Amino acid sequence: MNSIPGEDELFEKIDNAFLVLQELRGIPKDEFDQYFVSQSSSIERALIMNPDEYNGKRIMFLGDMDLSSLPIGVLAKPRDLAVIDIDKRIPEIVFNMKTKQKIRTIRYINHDIRVRMIIILKNQFDYIFLEPPMTEEGLEVGLTRAVHCANKESSSRIL
Repeated sequence: MNSIPGEDELFEKIDNAFLVLQELRGIPKDEFDQYFVSQSSSIERALIMNPDEYNGKRIMFLGDMDLSSLPIGVLAKPRDLAVIDIDKRIPEIVFNMKTKQKIRTIRYINHDIRVRMIIILKNQFDYIFLEPPMTEEGLEVGLTRAVHCANKESSSRIL
């Protein structure tokens, strides 16, 4: 008989996974406007909503160097967890989350959001997480792409 993991067990799983994933991501790259945030900041960012709100929803991360998709994947059951990035390290991180952390709905899409957004992603997502960019131009591009991907038929949110 399987038991349902408790909150402490789930957060321990997140802590352990974070250690492995931090090794995989390496140092931030200036050309991608990256920087690191603390593990607690990533978790707080992901949990700005109650994890139950993510259940059955389509969630997109426009960049995920801060690894905020990890707590959502562990604590919730989204229908789709898409990570859009151009950093060549991210596919390995997503693969680790899918196989080792058993986050089955996570997927990686290699795309540079500075280029027009992929048309099949238009009007698809209930929650869009935009990694806070370091420049005003980065914010404008990120928000434009997020709005493009937001599901217009639901009360989608850009975080």
